[in-house]
Amino acid sequence: MTRPQVIYLIAVAAYIMLFLMFSRFFLWKRYSEGRYWRKRPHLTQEILTEIAEEKSRKLPYFSVLVPARNEAQVIEKTIRHMVTLNYPKDLYEVIVVTDEKESAESQRQKSGIVASAMEFLQSGLSGLRQYPSVEQKTMAMGVLSELAIQEYRTADVNEHAWLMPVALTRDDSWRCRDIILTLTQDLLESRGRLHIGRLYCLLRRAFPSSSDIEIARLYPNYLCLALPVIAAYSELTGQHNDRYLYSIIKCTTQANHKVTQDLLISFTNLVTRRVLAVLREKSAASELSSMCEDLYTYCFPTTQTVLERVQSQLGETHPVVKHVEVPHDYDGLFPGMCTGEMVPSTKGRALNYALSRVISDQTDICGFYDAESRPQPGVLLYVAHKHITNTVPVRI
Repeated sequence: MTRPQVIYLIAVAAYIMLFLMFSRFFLWKRYSEGRYWRKRPHLTQEILTEIAEEKSRKLPYFSVLVPARNEAQVIEKTIRHMVTLNYPKDLYEVIVVTDEKESAESQRQKSGIVASAMEFLQSGLSGLRQYPSVEQKTMAMGVLSELAIQEYRTADVNEHAWLMPVALTRDDSWRCRDIILTLTQDLLESRGRLHIGRLYCLLRRAFPSSSDIEIARLYPNYLCLALPVIAAYSELTGQHNDRYLYSIIKCTTQANHKVTQDLLISFTNLVTRRVLAVLREKSAASELSSMCEDLYTYCFPTTQTVLERVQSQLGETHPVVKHVEVPHDYDGLFPGMCTGEMVPSTKGRALNYALSRVISDQTDICGFYDAESRPQPGVLLYVAHKHITNTVPVRI
């Protein structure tokens, strides 16, 4: 055989080998489903209660522990998933274990970030342009988003409330601000070419109970608020450019007609001038610093602040959600003690602290998940069924 033929055969053999290595996962999946997973019993809360009564056993009480440090981006979704597990709500609790060092570090950085954000905002207002750091940019966008929302909710606008969506006029400011902040950051990173599907995903997470029609009515309003924030930020950095706004309007808002584009540009410039005017007023009145301090926890949330907000929103129909914070000097042993010296953070250390201090006296079974876990809705039913039907004690 010639050299090209040898190379070709080697390449084909490599492709076949890679294909077989990839196919084995499907074979293992089929094997495991046939031998194990499909043998799971069909369970509901009613069926499990009947089985427990037949066995003269009570349904076990679960304590689900979630150690979370620097998980502000995912902890809300995790907790909202955990409280919807398919199990009687009075028979399990969710315990989130955070670390004191996270909140302490956030407070330590607060004064420096607020001061640098103030420097950036004031230098931009005075015409001294500078390229902001990531912290300055996030803080500035948060301030501008808040001012845009306040402008949207002024007395003049409220007189024409029929023009405004309820979500923007009556909903919590933190939700509106969070959506606008995320949207503006995504638009800046994508240079105005953000796919419309990203907007739907963002609003779907914020308003999970809303229909597609309601989402379609919401996103233009948030886009109209994001445009002045981007324009004001560009003005502060000395990069204001109508061509950039036209690009956002054409690609993201899908406004292809010149008249529509001009109207949106006019609206954006009008609101932008008002936002910058209010920013100057607050800077002159020495109110900008307090505003930055108030917005700091929204711009740089910790796991603790997100969890506190989620706890306040959960109703009585949900299981108990507990929050415990591990001291910085806890030694990590069971039950352990505080040593007075900084101790490195580990998941085992967090679990030992929670197990020795906050689990309920009713608890029969403990389990834990990572902060990014999304267990199957019926997982507690299967574990409880195993616990009830076993004739001898087992470790689960």
